[in-house]
Amino acid sequence: MLRGMKKILAKERVKIICEVYPSEMASLGYSIAEIPEFLSLYNYKIFLIDKSRRLNAVDDLLDVRAHYLFISEEGLRNARQKFGRVSRSVKFIEELVCSKRKEKLYEGCLWEKE
Repeated sequence: MLRGMKKILAKERVKIICEVYPSEMASLGYSIAEIPEFLSLYNYKIFLIDKSRRLNAVDDLLDVRAHYLFISEEGLRNARQKFGRVSRSVKFIEELVCSKRKEKLYEGCLWEKE
């Protein structure tokens, strides 16, 4: 998915919320280590969205299924200017990712019941 977005990542500086399945990637011949390497080419940062829907900056992806926010350094700077700091809360994620469309991240959007 990300490789097909090279022009968008370079030019548009989009924010991406992505669910990563390491075992599925491996079965297709890919490694989760490729994602941070690829995103670093476009100056993107990675935040793990934990089970309580909070952001945690990470350098590498977990080896289990997880949700992430990929955001450019420019987007992160803009967020800091707009909000004063980068919050870990779901409200911040909503404002950061959905504010232009006035959408909300709803409870079941990131994790189904296990």
